[in-house]
Amino acid sequence: LPFNPITNPGGAARPLSGPLPNLGQVSYLATEGVSNYNALQTSFQRRFTKGVALDANYTWAKGLADTSTFSQQGDQGWSNALPTNIRATEYGPADTDLQNRFALSTSYELQYGKEFTGLKKMALSGWQTNLIAGWQSGKVFSIVSSGSGADNPVESDGIAHGFSNRAVPQNSGGSDRPDTIKDPRLSHHTLSEFFDTSAFAPQPLGTIGTTQRNSMFGPHFRDVDLSVFKNFPVTERATIQFRVETFNISNTPNFYIENNNSSNQEFGNAAFGSISATDPNYNPRQYQFVLKALF
Repeated sequence: LPFNPITNPGGAARPLSGPLPNLGQVSYLATEGVSNYNALQTSFQRRFTKGVALDANYTWAKGLADTSTFSQQGDQGWSNALPTNIRATEYGPADTDLQNRFALSTSYELQYGKEFTGLKKMALSGWQTNLIAGWQSGKVFSIVSSGSGADNPVESDGIAHGFSNRAVPQNSGGSDRPDTIKDPRLSHHTLSEFFDTSAFAPQPLGTIGTTQRNSMFGPHFRDVDLSVFKNFPVTERATIQFRVETFNISNTPNFYIENNNSSNQEFGNAAFGSISATDPNYNPRQYQFVLKALF
């Protein structure tokens, strides 16, 4: 936490003001945190036999932490934590927690026509298709108190409740989280209502909300890429390869809720609970044509 070494609220000079008169501020940074990761990882492989190769992997995992690191994207990071009670209020899913992930890659080389010669061989042999598919569960995000609807509303008891700024010793501690009053998960998700917004309520003024850090998971991600190759022998040592590659062949959109003070996660914001962004790893369907010389 930064402090002024020359003056303090009482008006007396700090001890460093004499030997270091030009020093304006001293910062103190403590490294602290707890994280753990547990997973079940499975894989199935079929090595290239009779033209077929396959590799399938599935991971079932859980990552937990009580702070976000500098390199991660969450907005409830180290500077927003309550230093006197980190374990109770901040321990939850890590910013990189992906609880389910499945990946499949397969390749098939057509065995038909290898004995052909001439134009018949050129047209019917040397074909190969490849597929890469991936599916993973949604990315985490925190519910934060930000919008005008969460900033100190006055309820029927005449008392102001809710507070957008964290009730922590550090000034400007970032957005607080509201109270969770019921399960916010919905059996049917839409882009306008991905979770139950009525599951959250303003926290009492001056207190930290009960909602866990990174308590919500966004939409799952899926992608299928497909390619077709054709080899044209030119000489005994040279081959021309024609490739058609398709990325996201089903043109399936992948949405997500950004975990960095986005309006979709801000309790009190008009966009709270909706989805208005696509995943950074998402690309619409793309085709790529390649001609390659192998020698």
